[in-house]
Amino acid sequence: MKVVKIIISVSLLLNIISARDSFANDDQDNEPNFVAFSFSSMAYSRYLGAGTSDILYKRPVLQTDLFANFQNGLWLNVWHSTSLDNSDLSSDMGDELDIGFGFTNELPGGLSFDIGVHYFDCIDLLHMTKGDVIYPHAEIGRVIDINEQHSIKPFLHLSGLLSAYADEFGHTVYYRGGIGHEWKMTKSININQKAQLFYDKGGFCDYGSGLLAEYFLNSSYRLSGSVTIDFLSIKAAMPLSSLSDDREFEVVFGAGITITFY
Repeated sequence: MKVVKIIISVSLLLNIISARDSFANDDQDNEPNFVAFSFSSMAYSRYLGAGTSDILYKRPVLQTDLFANFQNGLWLNVWHSTSLDNSDLSSDMGDELDIGFGFTNELPGGLSFDIGVHYFDCIDLLHMTKGDVIYPHAEIGRVIDINEQHSIKPFLHLSGLLSAYADEFGHTVYYRGGIGHEWKMTKSININQKAQLFYDKGGFCDYGSGLLAEYFLNSSYRLSGSVTIDFLSIKAAMPLSSLSDDREFEVVFGAGITITFY
């Protein structure tokens, strides 16, 4: 039942908050933090795949993310998606568990880069490696401050999808490039948006090659130094060229909460 999944997610959220308070009480010496954590839980109207820009599940999903960012640039990520209309935690394409790690750092000229790899554990969950996918990715960009409220970030992004089991689904390369924009509307309200072009080389599953446009927006309200309400999230994708698959213009909406702690 979806109630069971909600209870599990709420319990995990409470544990994260409890852990944050514990860390805060222990950190009284003002020494540099070795690691920073962020935890988010977002409900979306549908599941729009981040790699393929295709609707993977057509009903509401709850997607949670735990991210650890280390002082030396290393990062670890655990991401989970679950559909809200089935009792089984591994019953459909809305259910997924991703584990990733990588490294981010600054480059000369104000550039920054991020490189990493994720393992997508798809249904059936925890039955590796058949049915699973490997997602390597790298990005380079530069933040340009316009004024105190606005900044932009042009970027280039290279990624791919590989079958974890033999060449079960095939493999492909994705090329993306675009620009991000951050608007600090007030001390509490922040709007982040990103527009990018996406070229799919084809070769993974039944997806063909072609050019798509993608748009992402997240509007947030900071309740405190560590708790943020993500009151509106939008993800959109639209083919710009003829595709041999069934991808079409899609928009999904979401909302949730983000907690940061050290």
